[in-house]
Amino acid sequence: MKKKIIAAALIVAMLAITAVGGSLAWFTATDEAVNTFTVGGVEIVQNEKQTADNGSLEDFEQDQYLYPAVIGTATAAEDYENYIEKQVTVTSTDVTPAYVRTFIAVPTALADYLNLDIDGTGWTKDNVTYAPVTVSGVSFTVVSYTYGTALNKDATTNLLLKGVWLDEEIDLQKNAAGVKQFCTKNANGSWNFIDYDVTSKVKVLVASQACQSVGFSSASAAIDAAFGAGDAGVPDFTLQ
Repeated sequence: MKKKIIAAALIVAMLAITAVGGSLAWFTATDEAVNTFTVGGVEIVQNEKQTADNGSLEDFEQDQYLYPAVIGTATAAEDYENYIEKQVTVTSTDVTPAYVRTFIAVPTALADYLNLDIDGTGWTKDNVTYAPVTVSGVSFTVVSYTYGTALNKDATTNLLLKGVWLDEEIDLQKNAAGVKQFCTKNANGSWNFIDYDVTSKVKVLVASQACQSVGFSSASAAIDAAFGAGDAGVPDFTLQ
């Protein structure tokens, strides 16, 4: 396949959550350093923000605690107690108009419990079932979203990820071997243990790709040509 690609960029970021002991699940969140890979005239920045006390946006605060959510009567995720706001957008910083795709990966064992609050206006969730990827021995389930509008210099996408929260049913209890594990309670009162090593970090990986829009009919066509389609296009999260 003939590819006319003059520029491509990859930004990688991650939200890391560390499990800490206790009768209830208790966690620490850490935002790791960003690695940037650039070729030619496309540059992007993946922005990670939160709302400050005065209502303005500020950089995402590292080392926040993440507890299981307390939903109560709240109808919107951002109103849950223990919701962690983490606003993710992408900005083009060079003159070449760029299409953007963002990948989000969560530990496969926790995919049903670690929730992503997606806004997604202007984004399309890609209809692709990716094979799980392994990072530092942990299996991750991957989804991706493509932004439909090319970004000119200094333009920013609409909000994609708004925040994360942990199911309120999650607990941390000792299994039959006396080892603490994430778990949920069954209807009969017994524990349903989740096969995940709580001594390791629980990470949500977020990676954004961009390539030129000139010469392509759509964002998907451009990014597939630049990085590969399907599993071939999944970024190397081990670079984090």
